[in-house]
Amino acid sequence: MDSSLFRVPDRLTDVAPWQGHIPFAFWVISATKPRLLVELGTHKGDSYSAFCQSVSESDLATTCYAVDSWQGDEHAGLYGEEVFQELNAYNQRKYGGFSTLLRMMFEDALSYFNDGSIDLLHIDGYHSYEAVREDFEKWLPKMSDRGVILLHDVAVRERGFGVWKFWADVAERFPSLELPHSNGLGVLAVGSEVPERLSQLIASFKSDPAPITSLFAAVGSRCQLIAEGQRAKLEFNRLNDEINRMGNEVTAERDRAEKLTVTVATLSEQISIRDELVHAQELRIEQLIESSGQNGPESDFESLKALIRRRVVSSKLLAPARPILTSVRELTSRR
Repeated sequence: MDSSLFRVPDRLTDVAPWQGHIPFAFWVISATKPRLLVELGTHKGDSYSAFCQSVSESDLATTCYAVDSWQGDEHAGLYGEEVFQELNAYNQRKYGGFSTLLRMMFEDALSYFNDGSIDLLHIDGYHSYEAVREDFEKWLPKMSDRGVILLHDVAVRERGFGVWKFWADVAERFPSLELPHSNGLGVLAVGSEVPERLSQLIASFKSDPAPITSLFAAVGSRCQLIAEGQRAKLEFNRLNDEINRMGNEVTAERDRAEKLTVTVATLSEQISIRDELVHAQELRIEQLIESSGQNGPESDFESLKALIRRRVVSSKLLAPARPILTSVRELTSRR
């Protein structure tokens, strides 16, 4: 074993099942030094990016390809265009010199690779027994003499997954080891000249699997904890931004409320002033009515009407004034 087991992944998404095997991905790249790596089924790229990171940090001349439709399926779930676009941008930025995403069906990608050319193949596509068997059989001729095949989800026995059943068939045909944590990862040495470090690991596993599985489960758990911590930090930042946004909205509403309070106070003062003016006008009207008998009805009525027209300008004040004028006319006519 080497320090590659303790690398910190550069890419950890919210797709968690493969993250417990990322330390093994680091190690197997370092141990086998593949010339050509192909992954079938990539989704958001946790496993594929780990392979690429190990290639980069180990300064290897490996060429890497990821094959996927990036549309999802019954097992992975369906997802939108943004998944491919984000991963493609990340891959080009980080590993564009040696890594390519092939957006197509697995069968359509076969023609891109010569027989006997692939050193490391990771199969993680549709997980039914028939689908994984077809992927394995069609891609097996592409494997080199150094060929190693990884199969994910060999421990899942629900939701129509059949990789476990296929693994039971094929694990007896080739030197193999199984890491049961994180949905299970099967490792098959399908070539006749598998790199020595992997051959030694498989031999140790056959002799006593517990130390091997315990070690990779432990470093895998560390990786998963790192991923969980990163997701918690992202959620913390999201909630903190939401709190700040709500605080800004509260501040804005408080400012608006203060302005409205000032406006309401101003309007209240204006209403009080107008109420006083109305009251004064009413007193003046009463005085005019009382004095109307001294100067003659017509002159007083015209004087009152002129006064109301001069003082009561708004339509809202003129409306209640009209019945007053009518009452004055009736009073003066009776006198």
